Amino acid sequence: MTIQEGNKILIDFMGWKNNFPAQYPIELHTSWEKLMCVVEKIENIETEYGGVESHILSPTWNKKIKNECFFWAGDEIRNITDTKTDSKIEAVWGACVKFIIDYNNHLTKL
Repeated sequence: MTIQEGNKILIDFMGWKNNFPAQYPIELHTSWEKLMCVVEKIENIETEYGGVESHILSPTWNKKIKNECFFWAGDEIRNITDTKTDSKIEAVWGACVKFIIDYNNHLTKL
């Protein structure tokens, strides 16, 4: 998946599609401010297992360990969405895209 395809998924999820002129693309993969809006909307989703939680891990003690972001719902880890990369913002962006794809394809059917 390209960055543009992932950003389109996030923009559609947020309902921002018509709010930004084409000459000013939303660069969610580089903007913490906009990306955190997506994370907060995901965390406000209610499933049959309860609310969605997010965790961002950024190990500073060992640079060989990747940054990681994942989402889950309920007491047990269900429908985990996990992304590991060298960049913290890329990990969060990737987990958001994967979660929304899964949510659109699976969770909305629960």
